Amino acid sequence: MSQKRNIVIFKEEGSYSCFPTLEQLADGRLVVPFTQRQWPSHYSKGRMRVMISDDSGESWQETDDRSLPSLWPGATGKFRCLLADGTWLDMGAGGHGGHFDAPEVRPASERAEWQATRYSTSDFAIAPSRFYLAGKELHIGKSRDNGATWQEQTIATPDPMINLNGFRGLRLQDGTLLFPVGGVADYPDLDLSTMEGAVWRQYMTRSTDDGETWEWSQMIEDPHGIYTEEVTLLEVAPNRVLAMVRCHRPGPTGYLWQHWSEDGGRTWSQPVETPVWGYPCHLLKLQDGRLLCTYGYRFKPAGIRAVLSDDGGWSWNIENERILRDDGGTPAQGWGPEQLARFAVRGVAGADLGYPFSTQLADGTILTVYYFTGTDGITHAAATKWSADDDL
Repeated sequence: MSQKRNIVIFKEEGSYSCFPTLEQLADGRLVVPFTQRQWPSHYSKGRMRVMISDDSGESWQETDDRSLPSLWPGATGKFRCLLADGTWLDMGAGGHGGHFDAPEVRPASERAEWQATRYSTSDFAIAPSRFYLAGKELHIGKSRDNGATWQEQTIATPDPMINLNGFRGLRLQDGTLLFPVGGVADYPDLDLSTMEGAVWRQYMTRSTDDGETWEWSQMIEDPHGIYTEEVTLLEVAPNRVLAMVRCHRPGPTGYLWQHWSEDGGRTWSQPVETPVWGYPCHLLKLQDGRLLCTYGYRFKPAGIRAVLSDDGGWSWNIENERILRDDGGTPAQGWGPEQLARFAVRGVAGADLGYPFSTQLADGTILTVYYFTGTDGITHAAATKWSADDDL
């Protein structure tokens, strides 16, 4: 019999709380940072809030512990880790104007000027007089004084790009740093107003000297222009890395792709489409050696799903797909007319949910956190506690 149960981590009327991540500390405590925003927008910065649990995820309290990476003062990137000498490392891509990840908000009068210099722009959700300006550089910050000061480094891509976005980085067992970044490559005939003919280029950035220098390897160039930068990494064995990628293409869409690296992320295999439909995903190696892939699912019934691999990621047991949640697919409170119109056409495919992270607790139980919009329309941070051996 399944012991699966759902837990609310943070939920507040009139609040759009999204994109939680999950870290299990050495002492067993669980930390979940998320962004609380005033309106449904994937661009707006919002307010970072951090919840902590000391009872295996059963209950959650807010914390302001500045020693936790998610609350490091002055850090704004998507990938943060502690280096061997105690230095704080903060990385991001896609930011502009001092923020490592979120686009900068600029007055609409400047938009044509920025586009003329080959920068990517997008409409500001609630004010036509402003727009979002994306960055196209990799940003690295280091602090050796607990965030009091930061030494910042900005690195341009090897090839001209219109924009650049990062996702989830990884520090390998030998200390190698990996951070996947991708974006639209710049071509002379590319029309920025329509992005017609856009080509997506995906890179892996890699450092073997604690972020002093970085090398770039191109993972793929997609002529359809709809590959995404949402790459999840897992070191399956020393220097053997699996990358699972959210991908949308013409025809059947949404199947995860995977790449392999046998040399610590320096070079990558050609991508292979998996039978797993969902996006984006998180990878975890379980205590018994199996690999777990959890992902958001935006078909009916919308929710959160998982699959397991018994052979180190070469194949996935899609026939025994686990359904953690199937009660999603409701429009979020605060959606505007355009979002509601798209939802009316796309149905649950336009639902607001997913981006899971999973960890395995000492007793073997799995905790998967994600953001979710239920029947009340309140987008919130939630978790499911379950067992990989349950019949879900």
